[in-house]
Amino acid sequence: MIMKVALAIPRIDKKYEKFGLDVDWGWWAPLGLLTVASYIKKNNKDIDVLILDEQLMDQQAMKMSLIDYSPEWLGVSPDYLTYENSLELARLAKSLKAKVVFGGHFASNLGKTMLKNRTEIDYIVMQDGELAMDGLINGKDFFEINNLIWRSNGLLKVNKVILSKLDSLPSIDYSLLDLDAYFINYLNNQERRGIYDQPFQKPLTFTSQRGCRWREKSKGCLFCSCIYSVWRGRNPVSVWEDVVRARDNYGVDSMVFGEDDFLSSIEWFNYFYEKRPKKNCLGIRFAYVNACAINKTTVKQLSELNCYQVFIGFESGDNNCLRKLHKEARIEQTLAAARLLKEYGIKFNASFSLGAPGESKRSLEKSYVFAQKLKELGANGFNAYPLLPIPGSKAWNMIMRKSKEFYELNFDQDMLEPDELVRLWIKHFCLVTAEEVLLVCEKINNMFFHDWNFKLI
Repeated sequence: MIMKVALAIPRIDKKYEKFGLDVDWGWWAPLGLLTVASYIKKNNKDIDVLILDEQLMDQQAMKMSLIDYSPEWLGVSPDYLTYENSLELARLAKSLKAKVVFGGHFASNLGKTMLKNRTEIDYIVMQDGELAMDGLINGKDFFEINNLIWRSNGLLKVNKVILSKLDSLPSIDYSLLDLDAYFINYLNNQERRGIYDQPFQKPLTFTSQRGCRWREKSKGCLFCSCIYSVWRGRNPVSVWEDVVRARDNYGVDSMVFGEDDFLSSIEWFNYFYEKRPKKNCLGIRFAYVNACAINKTTVKQLSELNCYQVFIGFESGDNNCLRKLHKEARIEQTLAAARLLKEYGIKFNASFSLGAPGESKRSLEKSYVFAQKLKELGANGFNAYPLLPIPGSKAWNMIMRKSKEFYELNFDQDMLEPDELVRLWIKHFCLVTAEEVLLVCEKINNMFFHDWNFKLI
């Protein structure tokens, strides 16, 4: 008998549609779901897996698909903008007699609170989810399932967290997705944004690393809520094997790397570069990188890997704010990185996180002027947001200690309100108002076509 497992990333909640929906990300293969699906498919012959991705369907279509499929298990990867829709799917799954598992970044940081507050959730999987999900669907003793939070006689049990060796996990089975739908989303997105000068038509997201060396070394940036305290990398030879297989089987023409920092380990990246195919090597459509890792050697390597675009967290145009944000790079390093990327013809997007402790009118103005300078140096897009303290970050811990109001609103709560998180953070840590921060975010974003501006009600 075939067991049915559905894995879902829900749509953004209706109340947050005011933020917009940046479909620039509407073509990224959902790696978190895919790694879990690929693992359980390889290890269980009598398993069928359905992936429900908000990039390809609205919430109603997702609900109808879930009803038609009627799974025994539903795994959901929520975040603070999709949590209400996630719970709605969970309740629907329970009405279909399915067991419900929440996992991923948001659930890893708020898992105990979720299980305490939500009877529609049966289990929480923290951090790596492949082995835990496999253990659950196979009826393994709960005490023996690492990374699991569960209930026993009304009490919460939190099992130890064990991280997998990435090379022990199977390659991603991309046949679980309709890749043509993602390729079409990508092309439509490029046309919508008026981008016609890039060489790729079929980019695909690949997994190569988990975690961030900066977070491992220093506990990370102030706003970072990465769930991994250590960095892990796959064998670059295996990554290239996956890339070549995807090229041959699906016509993929470029790679997308969504890790926190593709250059997190220079040793790993050098090996990746050395092991590249000498013929028909796919280009890199997009990767996140740290400005500190951009130098003449790495930018030359990226150029030889036919890298089209990178994304860099510049965050602020004020060095004191960068220090308060616990960023590794300073203005001089980020400008040097931008100049090198321009010299080698690699496009870059720049992100800003405004609202550092001590943020002032002067520092906001410096960030705006800095963004103008980056545009002159070749930036082809900006993503400016107010600092949002979310569970798992240093900022969350700081505001929990600082503000009694924030603590009372959010302690033991799993339904977060970003408007209030931002307002209270800026009230307690900045020398400007939330409206002033948001205005500069909007001005920076509007330097380019942009449809995701954080607007308070």
